[in-house]
Amino acid sequence: MSHGVKKETYVNADEVTTKALTFDLLNKLYEITEESKDSFTKQKEICGNRIKKLENNKKKNAVVASASGGVGGGLTMLGLYIKEWLTK
Repeated sequence: MSHGVKKETYVNADEVTTKALTFDLLNKLYEITEESKDSFTKQKEICGNRIKKLENNKKKNAVVASASGGVGGGLTMLGLYIKEWLTK
């Protein structure tokens, strides 16, 4: 992104023009910073909700995985008992 002022123009300018150029450049930087801050704030709100949802899913997924493991283990043991009962 260019600010539109060449180094030669700035160096060769008189003191008043240099001060004016400096002010304009700093003012532009401030405006860009404010725009970025506003954009960041909006994006933070959007992403914040998504992150909360993902964190809640993480807890739910852990519960589902634990329950599935318990059910799978129970079915495996039941299968072993049935196999042992049938082979006697």
